[in-house]
Amino acid sequence: MLRRLFVVLPLTLVAAIGSAQDRPANQTPSPRQRDLVFEPAPGSTVSPTGVPRGYALVVGISNYQKLDESRQLRYPESDAESIYRVLISQEGGAFPAENVKVLLGRQATLANIKRELEVWLPSVAQPSDRVVVFFAGHGFVKDGRGYLAPWDVDPQRLDSTAYPMAQLGDVLANRVRSSWKVLLTDACHSGKINAETTNEKLDQQFNSLPGNFLTLTATTEREQSFEFPDLSTGFGLFTYFLAQAWKGNADNDPCDGVITADELVEYVRSNVRRYARDRQLSQTPTARGDYDPRMPLGVSLSCLAGADTAKPSMLGTAIVEVNLDDTDLYIDDELVGKISKGKPLVIPRLASGIRVFKAVRQGYEPDVKKVMIAPGQEVTVTCPPHAIWIVPV
Repeated sequence: MLRRLFVVLPLTLVAAIGSAQDRPANQTPSPRQRDLVFEPAPGSTVSPTGVPRGYALVVGISNYQKLDESRQLRYPESDAESIYRVLISQEGGAFPAENVKVLLGRQATLANIKRELEVWLPSVAQPSDRVVVFFAGHGFVKDGRGYLAPWDVDPQRLDSTAYPMAQLGDVLANRVRSSWKVLLTDACHSGKINAETTNEKLDQQFNSLPGNFLTLTATTEREQSFEFPDLSTGFGLFTYFLAQAWKGNADNDPCDGVITADELVEYVRSNVRRYARDRQLSQTPTARGDYDPRMPLGVSLSCLAGADTAKPSMLGTAIVEVNLDDTDLYIDDELVGKISKGKPLVIPRLASGIRVFKAVRQGYEPDVKKVMIAPGQEVTVTCPPHAIWIVPV
């Protein structure tokens, strides 16, 4: 069954500047209406079961303000930057860049982490959205409670300076409304914070998290998470293969242009285990939670067919919305037709790949968005409201 891609192209009145010379040039390419079937979108433009937009919080902390040199780490910050790049890439997570918050090093204070987790994510993520939280740094345990360590953690005051794992689980389970939620952590390092912080104890804390979202950790209990300076430019082993999975390498069961949760987990787990075993080490990423293995987490270009050779199963459908009447819609610089507020267009049989949608209305700056059309994926893409009203003179 063909799933649909939802594309929202808002044209918003934000400023009164400019001149008549700034008007968009009239464009009269041949309409393609004869090739299209236009229908109003049934009901809401947000699919109740789809995976439209993505929102993510990415945290990486290598050097801690109040930990001694022996407890500092090498690659969490560069690992987090790598995950950010792959999340916002078209061949990867396909997250809008403005929807991904990154906290590195001294930016990753307890206050900032709490704000993004407890205020921002619950305020923006809708039921049909993807939410990813990635944390690379220290995790530790005290008095039977697990914590993630922010940059300004004080080992002597963990209850007031660290972020409780139980609180993280509660936020993701009960306050973030998304149907698709993923927690990725690389927090089981060999540099112990205190005597109670063993990998077994940390593993117990992850096991106690709610089960209604996917949690993928870097190791099993009794193992440590390894860093390799000779792995590419230097990486944590877990993050390296996580990024490779999102770049499309995990899309293989089947190879259909969609990276599912099951594919990502299997790719990361098998490749991390193999790489470690070849070096006489042991590290096995572990998935937990009652999650849908078919949860779409990213897109891959390698399996997508071109426009001329695409099979029906490799075609996508776009449902396009605007918020002004009498707006011209272009796809790949070809005029599709007019579209008005409240009357979405259903555009079937679009070849898979990156397509350029442009909404043009007299007196407004065109709104342009590059969108990945992938088979089997339901996505809502919202263009930033940057259109400008041009005042005639």
